[in-house]
Amino acid sequence: MDGTIGIDEAVGPFWRDARRWQERWEAIGPLGEGRQGSAYLARRADGSDPTPRFLKVLKGELQHKPQMRRQLAREAAALHILRHPRIPRLVESNAHRHAEVRDHELYLVADHVAGPRLDQAVGRLDQAVGAGHPLGLEAALALADGLLDVVGHCHERDRVHRDIRPENVVLRGGDPADPVLVDFNLAVNWRGATHVSKGPLDQRDPRVDVTQVARLLYYALTGQFRTPLRDWGGLAPHRRPAEHALLLGLGGGRAHRLLTLLDRAFEVRLEDRFQTAGEFRAALREALRPAEPGATAEVIPVRPPARRPPAARAGPGRLRDLPESSAPGRRACSQALCSPPMSPCSPPMSPLFSARGPVRRGSRASPRHAGGSPRRTRAALHGMR
Repeated sequence: MDGTIGIDEAVGPFWRDARRWQERWEAIGPLGEGRQGSAYLARRADGSDPTPRFLKVLKGELQHKPQMRRQLAREAAALHILRHPRIPRLVESNAHRHAEVRDHELYLVADHVAGPRLDQAVGRLDQAVGAGHPLGLEAALALADGLLDVVGHCHERDRVHRDIRPENVVLRGGDPADPVLVDFNLAVNWRGATHVSKGPLDQRDPRVDVTQVARLLYYALTGQFRTPLRDWGGLAPHRRPAEHALLLGLGGGRAHRLLTLLDRAFEVRLEDRFQTAGEFRAALREALRPAEPGATAEVIPVRPPARRPPAARAGPGRLRDLPESSAPGRRACSQALCSPPMSPCSPPMSPLFSARGPVRRGSRASPRHAGGSPRRTRAALHGMR
């Protein structure tokens, strides 16, 4: 058995031997659809409990793929093992039968979390600075504090989420201070996993989860998520002119603390960023502290971004910045327990937040295939070092 699934650790009456979800549940209405499965609002078919629940079912063609079945089993086990107020509670599943491909159509039922996803509240992931509906400073910091609470809980139990992004955060009741983390189908035991079916070794590092929370904080403040870690001029996201001006206005007397926080969170090398959720949370609470009387926003000269160099051939061993990704979007289910918007062989991380810093390029340097083969390029874009 894949040691990353964790079914042996998840023991309880929630495992059911039902061959089809229709034997025990009745769909009330659709919640959405992703590449991996379909989601419904459902209630018990026998009428014993009218409470609406979240039902996830693998799509028909995926019911016969062992990898997809193992992912659903991993998700069900993680929901039980990681019991926390900011993680949906597992109600039942038959995913412990994931190896019995012919006999069981897998499903998962969890508590339904009513509220919008973060991307629905803030707006598109590739919008202009300040567009959409960015959150205020207090709301964004409270959002990050709540996420670090649940991420720290996961890491203490040796689980890394590996897919923290706006579509996988639900604001319970529409309250940014009450975020719920969903979609644990990529979660693994970061201490003991020797094989994962999706994603590189770096993404089993808990510090990658911590960096993703920082990205969500930045997204909540600016409306930008798909942005490079360094632009062509070498500037971090929050130090670019438009973004810097926006954050100065939001931060007021606390702008210096906010920018310093993001400086650390967005360091190029993983070793220089926040190392644990607890460390990041302590710094975040320092940023939350009221500004001293008379404090003013920090004014830091910001040079304009350097002119983008042409996509010319690069010499061997030359370090170049990477182009921004244009990963296609997808229809996400309301509770976002669906697969990431990438191919099954690519990791769930967004581009240019590499765990190892600048990527050494090969002899070719076109915006799309710089560095050689598409496979190697994809690895570089997503921090696969």
